[in-house]
Amino acid sequence: MFAAVFAAAFMAIDHRLNAPYTWRSGLANFATIKQQMLHGTPQRRIAFVLLFIVSFLLLWPPPLRSEARLMPIVGVTAAWLGWEASSILWSTNMFLSLQCLVSWIITAGVGFVTGAEVGADQCVIIIALVCSAFLIAGIGNELLNSRRNRQADYRFAGTLHPNHQALSCAMLAFSFCWLGSAGRMSVEIATVCTAAGIVGLGLTRSRTAFWAAETATVTWIAITPPGSSRIWPVGLAVGIFVTGFAVNRLISKASTEGGRSRLVSTLVLLGRNRHANTLNRRTLLWKQVIPDTARNWILGHGFGAFWDVRRLESIRAKTGMIVCSCHSTPVEIFVRSGVIGAALFAATSLVAIVAALGLHAAAGTFLVSIFVFMFADGILESFLAVPSFNSCFLFLLLGALAAG
Repeated sequence: MFAAVFAAAFMAIDHRLNAPYTWRSGLANFATIKQQMLHGTPQRRIAFVLLFIVSFLLLWPPPLRSEARLMPIVGVTAAWLGWEASSILWSTNMFLSLQCLVSWIITAGVGFVTGAEVGADQCVIIIALVCSAFLIAGIGNELLNSRRNRQADYRFAGTLHPNHQALSCAMLAFSFCWLGSAGRMSVEIATVCTAAGIVGLGLTRSRTAFWAAETATVTWIAITPPGSSRIWPVGLAVGIFVTGFAVNRLISKASTEGGRSRLVSTLVLLGRNRHANTLNRRTLLWKQVIPDTARNWILGHGFGAFWDVRRLESIRAKTGMIVCSCHSTPVEIFVRSGVIGAALFAATSLVAIVAALGLHAAAGTFLVSIFVFMFADGILESFLAVPSFNSCFLFLLLGALAAG
């Protein structure tokens, strides 16, 4: 039931049927982005309210877990979210802060309480089912919006931006890989679903997600206790690497005749060499937003207050980028809640990994790997710092850890 609720809510919030064509920044509608940032949309407001109401009804009566209140992960998570919520007191734009904070509180609260109630195993099943729904919807949308002549730089978007689709596909692959390794489902079904997630990840050609996933799988292999089978994480690591390279060769048709350096470049950048030296222009964006926070570096501008009309237009004029986030979770948290907020987020991340290591070996190693993936990818994406299905999944797992 929770999988159905989350899939329906976040598909209404984040997904678009025109995603295969509009994910490129050059096709973004600046007027629409300004309107959404200033006033939101009725669709998002309705979806978040329904998410809260339906989840509350599913959780009734409210769970009372005394052990959750004693776990360190509860303390650091509450401190981080409490500080971000308190930032409204010194916000430079209280209207924007109020507007953005409500959806963030709903996402964090619903995710954390649900995770604490259902436990780690069920959280992984929820993530697997929701990501499966996202992938199926994305494939269907791509087929409906297919072009006869695909461009050489094609990237699988589905109903999302390719980078966000990559997150979903990677989490699908990780989830089914663990469900198969832990015997929660048949090996055949787990293998097919894991492979589907790997192929989807490869087709997005998201460099950040690709290398974050590889880092996470290597971590999973490294911390697996001696004597335990490593066949599933090794298969996942090899599958992601081989598929990424094969898809890149097939789509970009990059030649290796230029020698070893070109082969390495093609492999590392997945055939997307444009703007590679600026991390796809992220460094240009950070050079604009970080100095603008110099006067508020301790407290930040307040939740959501940084992205007002003036800054949207200024960044567009200086960089040519149409953005409404910092494309980095640490930077996003820093500009809105200062160095204190960023430090609390870092503490939450560290405590989550330590808490996951303290669980049963099989579940613990998997949760560590999924946290490593999410936090590594979050370095170059803001998905953990904004209300989305990814941040909801993070709080699901944090809640599961809180319940022990």
